[in-house]
Formats: sequence, C-alpha cells, structure tokens
Amino acid sequence: MGLGTCGLYVPFGKKKTIVGHEHLSPNPQKYVSDSFESSPSYSNTNMLCSKSPSDRNLVTEKEYRHRRSSSVGNIHKPPRNILIPGRSSDASQAVKRASQADRDLLTEKKFHHQRSFSQGNCYETPQNNLVPIRASDANQAAKQCLSSTRCQYYGHGNIIKGLNSVTKPQNPESVEEINNLGNMKYRMGNFKEAIPLYDKAIALCPQNAAFHSNKAAALISLGRLTEAVEECLKAIKCDPSCSRAHYRLGTLYTRFGQVDDASWHFELSGKNICSEIRQRLLRIEAHYVNTNKARKVKDWDGVLRESTLCIEAGVDASNQLVALKAEALFKLRRVDEAFELVNAASHSEESRVTKPCKGTACLLIIETKLNLYLGRFEKGVKSAERAVDMDSTRKSLKWLKKARGAADARKCGNSFYKDQKYLEACTMFGHGLQYVPTNNVLLCDRASCRSKLGQWEMAIEDCNAALRERPNFHKALLWRAHSYARLRRWEDSLKDYSALSKEFPGDEFIASSLDQVQMELKAQTGRFSSLEPIVETNGIEGSSW
Repeated sequence: MGLGTCGLYVPFGKKKTIVGHEHLSPNPQKYVSDSFESSPSYSNTNMLCSKSPSDRNLVTEKEYRHRRSSSVGNIHKPPRNILIPGRSSDASQAVKRASQADRDLLTEKKFHHQRSFSQGNCYETPQNNLVPIRASDANQAAKQCLSSTRCQYYGHGNIIKGLNSVTKPQNPESVEEINNLGNMKYRMGNFKEAIPLYDKAIALCPQNAAFHSNKAAALISLGRLTEAVEECLKAIKCDPSCSRAHYRLGTLYTRFGQVDDASWHFELSGKNICSEIRQRLLRIEAHYVNTNKARKVKDWDGVLRESTLCIEAGVDASNQLVALKAEALFKLRRVDEAFELVNAASHSEESRVTKPCKGTACLLIIETKLNLYLGRFEKGVKSAERAVDMDSTRKSLKWLKKARGAADARKCGNSFYKDQKYLEACTMFGHGLQYVPTNNVLLCDRASCRSKLGQWEMAIEDCNAALRERPNFHKALLWRAHSYARLRRWEDSLKDYSALSKEFPGDEFIASSLDQVQMELKAQTGRFSSLEPIVETNGIEGSSW
C-alpha cells in the first residue's frame, strides 16, 4: 500500500515507521507543530507536506531551516539542497510566505560610526539607528539618519564617516559672523576689542585652527608674544598643516632668539623662505654665541657689543638677551642706562606674563642687583621674589636671601641712627654688608656712623670703598670730605668739596663748608688763622640734596 492511500503525512525532520493503520493520526497538524519548535519561529509559515495528495511521493526527511549568519546584518538565503514539493500549490505558497517573512526582517545590528582618535578630530556616534538588510531600504534609511545627525553631532571639526565635508556647528553662521567681526576690528587696529570676539568664536568651535591663528595675530600686535606662541601651538594642534600658524611661530621664535625652533617652523610652513631670513638667523646665532663667550671671560665691552648687534638683528623680545646687555652696562658703571633698559623691559606687555620663564627670571635678578645698588632695598626684595616665582633656581633663591638680609639690616640701622645710637647702627649696617659686601649704600651708612663716633680713618675707608663701586656717589663724597676736614687734611677735603660744589652749585651747606676749608687751608699756610670748626652734617642724608 502506498503512503498516499493511507492518508499518512510525515513532518520535516522526523522519520515515521509505519506498521498499520492504527498509527495514523486523526490530527496531522499536531505532528507538524511539534517538529518545528526548535527551529526559528516563523509562526506564519506552515510547512504542511501532505495536505495535497500530489505530495505523497515527494516527502523529504531533511528539516527545512534558515540559518542566521554571524556576520553583521546579513541573513543567508535558504539552502539549495532542500527538496521542495514542486507540485503542491499549498507547499509552494508556504515557502513563498517564509521567504517574504525573511525579507521583512530587520537586522539587530545598530548603525555606528567609529570614533577616530587622530589629532584634532573625533567622530560622533549616532545611536539606535536600525538599518534594513535590503539595499534600497538600507540606503534610504542611512540617508535619513545622516541628514538628521549632520548638525546634531557637531564637534571640533569632526568628519563623519560617509560624508565628504567637515561637519558644521549648531549655528555656523553666527560663528563665522563673530570671526568676521573680529577680523574687522583687527583691520581697524582695535586689537583689544578683537581678542574677545576671537575668544567667543573659539568657545563655539574650539578645534578651528583659523580662529586660534587670528587671535595670535592680535596678541602679536599688542606685544603679548608668549600668549601668541601658545595660540599658534593650539592652532597647530587642531590642524598640523596650518601654514600661517607655523610661519607666525617662526617669526615669534626669531624675536625670542630661538633660532633652531624658528628654522623648524619656517620649514613646516611650506613657504619658500628667502635667503634674507636665513642669513638673519645665521647672524643671530653667531652674535648669541659670541655674547656668551665674552661673558665667560668677563669681557663686558664684548658682551655689550655682541648683545646690541643681536638685538638689532631682530631679537627684540628676548629677556635673557636684555639681561645680558643690562649686566654689561652695570659692570661698566653705566647704571643709569642699565636701569632704563631693565625698567622698559619690566613694564612691557611681555613682562606681565606669569608663566615661568628663564629669561624673565634673569632679568629680574639684574633688576634686584640694580635696586640694591641704588639703595632701593624693598624694591630689590620684590624683584627677587618675582624671580623666584618665575624660576626657582639656586641663583634666584640666593639673591632673594641677600636682598632680604640687606633690607632688614638697613631698616634696623636707620632706626638706631635716628635714636642717635650710632654704635648699634654701625653694627647693623655691618651685618647688612655680610649679605652684599660691596654695597655702596650700606658702606656709606656705616661711614656716617663711624664719623659720628669719631672714627675718621675708618669712615674714610668705607667712603673710599663706596666710591670705588659708585664713583659719582655724592653722599659718600660728602662724608669723606667731612672726615678729611676733621683730620685737618684740608687739601683732600678741599678737592671733595670743590667737586660737590660743581655738582650742586646752589647748595648752601656745601658752599659754606667749602669756604671754611679754604680759610683753614690759607691759615695753615700762615695767611689767615682758623675761624670756626667745620659744621657737622646732620643725619644720614647729610646736606639738603
């Protein structure tokens, strides 16, 4: 008996043994549903193979399954080796319905843009976007997804994978307008007004190299060169190929005297560097080397000459070079020029930068020396403290200790002198000289105390030491003239008073002292007798000047 005559059906994947009509099930659909529980849940697909009598010779023993691929978002087509009942209209319709169900499935893989960690760029990641498997539907969904997130996921000049242009900020027109307004202020010469506009544009678009470069140009015009260097470096970090930022850095490093860095950034700018710039860099390097060589052998004339040539070659913003020139002027007793040079550098825009800088610290140490030399001890302490803040080296700490010790000793000495405690005052001035042994002000103060104590010879020694350090120190010259007169060395006293009279022709005290010395000198030669003793000077300051 054939299988078809018994009305038997066999579900896919289950082999049935026939022993008679007692095994025939009155409900064939039950076996079909049991056999498909472990396969993918295609509930709308009923694979009934024996529903039509034409299928009784075409029953397969292989289970029909769709296997899902492990690759992202792809489903393989049904296997080709499965026998499909070709003569059954119902079975064919069931297979068609199963294929249609597969075509309608969506992948569970989300659409992700990978984030790139290249310098200055990052890619945003739109979340929860399901992409259909079919090409037409997938393309349409991807277009909708990208169009909806193009401006939503803006960040720092990002490039979204799949787009050909850089993403734009949330309100790109306002950012460009702010930058253009800053450019207009810059062209008008209103550099201080342009900087806040550039800052606002940078806040909206931090990874825009052009905005940082524009701000650097404004800072250069204001003389804030260290800040300009920082902005150029930020621009290069955003865009390593930013030609203007590299060229501006080359110019800035030239003004700072950093020849190697300047040459490197000129090369990276991609512009043809003319021979004039190259020759200038070579001249700067040669003068700088010669300056350091002259300083090592204490050739202060050579230091002054080479440092001046280096500044004239274009290094006009190097505080270290200014410090070398000021030190040379100081050693050559051209204190006024040195102080003027240091004062101009310390009041420039560049000196207001609080960032630690070795060149600025060297300049502040020279300023400390000049203030101590001129008797401005409190200012010297402040300069030394700033030097330590800039560069806490052994040298800066040493000069801070010297300035504080000398300032405290002089303050105490002046207090004792005003109370007419000349011995205690002399001791305190001597204590201050332990910190700065050749300080002309402390030497002169001690000479005044010794003169009050009647120690004329020792007073003259202190005055001579002070005048060796500062030849035109009129206070020391006055105390020496007075001490010479007390020792009745009229000729020496006459020389000093005559020099003071030329410097201060209208000073009554100097004039009367000079007249008395002249009379004593004439009396000593037998022409006139002595009239009255030389009037002593009052206080540390001596005469009215």
